[in-house]
Amino acid sequence: MTLMTFYAIVGMALVTYAARGGGYLIGERLPRTGRMARALNAIPGGVLIGIIVPGALFGGVAELMAALAVAAVSLMTRNLIAAMIVGVGVVYGLRLVT
Repeated sequence: MTLMTFYAIVGMALVTYAARGGGYLIGERLPRTGRMARALNAIPGGVLIGIIVPGALFGGVAELMAALAVAAVSLMTRNLIAAMIVGVGVVYGLRLVT
């Protein structure tokens, strides 16, 4: 390992711990009600959609079918584990076939 690699790893670790520590420090000061609280509560869903949609739309047929299957299973069962298993199974199966 080069010295530059070591510095990069240490730097990334420091930034990661600073972000986590900062979250703990400001977490109590965030609003619990009102418009800002609703906006902050919507962020995780928006990030998840921002990660999933491009992969589903531009990944290929297997990825799009898996996304649709996951959405269907999620809506029918409300079971995250079942939806994940179905999604992985659909991608795996369609990639074997195509």
